[in-house]
Amino acid sequence: MNNKPEIAILEPNTLTAIGLKGILEGIIPMATIRTFHRFSELMDDTPDMYAHYFISAQSYLEHTAFFLPRIRKTIVLANDSPQFQLSGVRVLNIHEPEEMLVKNILKLHQHAHHDGYPVKGMPLSLPTTLIRIYFPPARLRYWY
Repeated sequence: MNNKPEIAILEPNTLTAIGLKGILEGIIPMATIRTFHRFSELMDDTPDMYAHYFISAQSYLEHTAFFLPRIRKTIVLANDSPQFQLSGVRVLNIHEPEEMLVKNILKLHQHAHHDGYPVKGMPLSLPTTLIRIYFPPARLRYWY
């Protein structure tokens, strides 16, 4: 059995998908991250094996029937527009500066796994070195 969590990114914009994949690989190096440009590609790849789905807002709206039962695993990639404020849906504003984007991903990660990981052998918290890379003390002082 594979103990590495797998994360799906469903995003038609190639640059967004590649950028998010790079950020997630830095934050969660033990994960396998796959990108899909179309929902049909995700469906062809054993879609229920993923620990998390990062999906475009359009994909969520078009395929709510699939994602609604997996809402706890789903993060919708959207802008900060108030028109996409759905109850119970985790939304990640992809139009933020990199530091804020990483900070918000870390918050989602910590919130989702505050009771530990469902995968045996996963660390209970992010490595301190990783936090220092993304949040060196010189950067942190501007956020508070």
